[in-house]
Amino acid sequence: MSASSPSTTTWSLFPFSFSPTANSNRLPPGSSIPAYQHSEVSLAVAGNASEFGSARPASEAPLLKDSSDCYCLIFFDRSGARRCCPRPPRPSRLPRKQVHTVDEEQAVALLAKLKGGRLHAITLLALATGMRRGELLALTWANADLDRAEITVCQSLQQTNEGVSLKAPKSGRGRQIALPSLAVESPRAHKAKQAEKRLLLGPSYVNNDLVFPRCDGAFWPPGSFTSSFAAAMRKHGISRLNFHALRHSHATILLRQGVNPKVVSERLGHAKVSTTLDIYSHVLPSMQEDAAQRLDQAFRAALMPSI
Repeated sequence: MSASSPSTTTWSLFPFSFSPTANSNRLPPGSSIPAYQHSEVSLAVAGNASEFGSARPASEAPLLKDSSDCYCLIFFDRSGARRCCPRPPRPSRLPRKQVHTVDEEQAVALLAKLKGGRLHAITLLALATGMRRGELLALTWANADLDRAEITVCQSLQQTNEGVSLKAPKSGRGRQIALPSLAVESPRAHKAKQAEKRLLLGPSYVNNDLVFPRCDGAFWPPGSFTSSFAAAMRKHGISRLNFHALRHSHATILLRQGVNPKVVSERLGHAKVSTTLDIYSHVLPSMQEDAAQRLDQAFRAALMPSI
């Protein structure tokens, strides 16, 4: 190939395809690559391998990472000289969407609107425990010790093309969550109503010992539950609030109250506390201000003369 301009040299390449998002450090055989710009050198469509003075298989063309976190494509020109072309940097991770949450007053108002309905108890537990939707729908009475105000999370309900099934929690391990006293009475009342319904339906009731089943006692498919919750929010004129936001609200309220992030992470079932801090970084500025005020109070108290 000839130069396309006095200041631009065109090089022939081995025939292979190139994907900017390829994870391999080797390039697979193919037909051509798009043009890349490198200083005064313009790379054209691949030529024939026989044109190279030192031919090598296209699959051996490596991608090497340099100090600027870019990737370089190593190839040979017609004379066999080794050349390199910078690969565009990998796309950066998209920023995490900020989830709409509710504060303490909004949570109380939400529960008041759901009072007496079938969604009240599960909404209360979501706010009080931070449990995931699938974990709540898989919760059994055997794992809900209301006398000790403690819940054991050991399974989750998932929905697939084949139906619903149980699986391990997202972190792969179970956890225990302490319940606040205000989150104990509602599940008790919910259990009493469930017992009445079971007696009313008789043999047609499917007894899976679930805390939050369908009306007939069977597993409540997550998709169907989400639709029911969304319909309830529309009925009460509440916008931009999905069920998963209750989990985020639980964590946000605790962090703003000064609860140790490690404890919050354990309640949420995160594998690492860094995950919790990453997701709820929007809460950290207010925590920093609170920390500064507490530190100021501590030093001022120490500086005060003894009485």
